[in-house]
Amino acid sequence: MMISMDPDPLDEFPSPSSQAQPAPDAQSQPEPARQEQSEPTLFRRVALSLKQVGLGETALRIGTNILSVLVILGVVAVMVAIAVVLLVLLLVGA
Repeated sequence: MMISMDPDPLDEFPSPSSQAQPAPDAQSQPEPARQEQSEPTLFRRVALSLKQVGLGETALRIGTNILSVLVILGVVAVMVAIAVVLLVLLLVGA
């Protein structure tokens, strides 16, 4: 049985701005009710389910490795494109 966390926890260390509350006036409007959080996206649901199963760190490592490979491939593609442009300019100029 899992116990859900409190969605509205108390502030243990409130900020200085939250301590200085103005005195309530008769003309002041009440604060609007706090809106409920929208339903989590598909990516967030998948990430939370992986975390609950215990694969959160593994998924993070795999995602980081995939992102690194994609960035390296992008840099190589840009370098090849520059080399092709320079080669074409060299051949046209000759």
